[in-house]
Amino acid sequence: MLITRVAVIYFTSLIFFVWGIAAARYEIFPWNQIYTVYKFVRGDVTETTSLSQKLLNDLDIVPERFMRNYAPTKAARLSVLKMDGIRARRNSPRLWISPTARSSYRLIVGALDFEKAFWGGILLDPSGKVMRRWYMNAEIPTLSNEADILKNLYGVAFFTDGSAAFTMQENSGGIVKIDACSEVTWTKKGLFHHVISPTEDALQFWTFGGKQYDLHPKLLLVDAFSGKTVKEIDMADVEKTNPDIFIFDLHRKINVKNPTHPNDIEPLPSAMAGAYPKFSAGDLLISYHTTNLIFVIDPETLKIKWWYVGAGDRQHDPDWQSDASISIFSNNWRANQRGVEQYSSIVSIDPQTHSHETIVDGGRYDFYSKINGRHQFTKYGSVIVTSSTQGRVFEVDLASGEVIFEFVNSYDWEDGRTLHLSETFVIEEALAKRWAAASCPTVRAPGNESRKQPVQ
Repeated sequence: MLITRVAVIYFTSLIFFVWGIAAARYEIFPWNQIYTVYKFVRGDVTETTSLSQKLLNDLDIVPERFMRNYAPTKAARLSVLKMDGIRARRNSPRLWISPTARSSYRLIVGALDFEKAFWGGILLDPSGKVMRRWYMNAEIPTLSNEADILKNLYGVAFFTDGSAAFTMQENSGGIVKIDACSEVTWTKKGLFHHVISPTEDALQFWTFGGKQYDLHPKLLLVDAFSGKTVKEIDMADVEKTNPDIFIFDLHRKINVKNPTHPNDIEPLPSAMAGAYPKFSAGDLLISYHTTNLIFVIDPETLKIKWWYVGAGDRQHDPDWQSDASISIFSNNWRANQRGVEQYSSIVSIDPQTHSHETIVDGGRYDFYSKINGRHQFTKYGSVIVTSSTQGRVFEVDLASGEVIFEFVNSYDWEDGRTLHLSETFVIEEALAKRWAAASCPTVRAPGNESRKQPVQ
């Protein structure tokens, strides 16, 4: 009797063990249920939230997974920004514009916690008044069953007609294109991440396909008006095309879970191409976050034309500049590991001399974003910085070094709690006014659903 009982327990345990292996290997029942619990407990690799905070977030009580901390050093000068349509649970953002700032129109995207959508964008006029808003919702059944409160909007672009394309990393289940009235015009199902980077004519855009932890990412060129893939570049083919260039061997350490982590693709505009004798219009500037690597490839021949390692620590957002330099957002991810102060910076690289210098020193501006982050140099001689994990945007006049604009996405002003921000764009005046003037129907016309065209 005892032997029989032991045998039953043994074989039952064996069956569960084998079934567990099969569930993990082939993603059959109860894999989805187990993985859902695992994802909840683990959270994002960058999160420091407790289980109770995760629960508050996932029940949509307090958005803890995208809560940040930032207390402005000159808090008294920031005033409340009137922004209708936000949820009652959050404070209004705070804003300051210097009297010396040039008249600029700024478009800020992030976790704005609107009543209609957790993620969105606002267009500010030179005085700081909200001219227009966009609601960016990826809670679309054909793409993803997950709530937007669990997704990170990182990868967005706006087009001349006021439409926008965005992805919320792989969790969004695809790319979403909305019109100027925030109505979905098409969706593209699949895994995409980090970037929506328009070509010069804005008819197409580049993005990354697959998972951000893939050894060899795929670069996809997508039609901006239909969502169809126009071109695909497999980075495995780029490596094979350049057998005498060994920059990709940096990721071959055994058991590296995130060997490259590609996070940006920037095509060289023809208007700037003359400043770069080594490159041609349309060449792609690419960033590999894990290995501190940026490099340039010809999208037609797949030849690597240039590379640079070490100007930034897990950098984001390399950009071409009109003075023939390349700028990056250096996150300083490994600051703790290296025993240095936790500040980010904006760095300029000279591709001719292979030298670099810091343009915006985080220590001076109390600036640190361990993950994400964007920057844009303006024609007015300033640089505007999105410090994502401070929930903050600030603009620096490069001649004086003074901050001339600051936006704090405040959730709880008294406690210094903010919400995550994705990106900021400085918009030309004529374009901003055209977007602001565009009218939207208060009631959707019958049959308007036909405009939503899923693209596989």
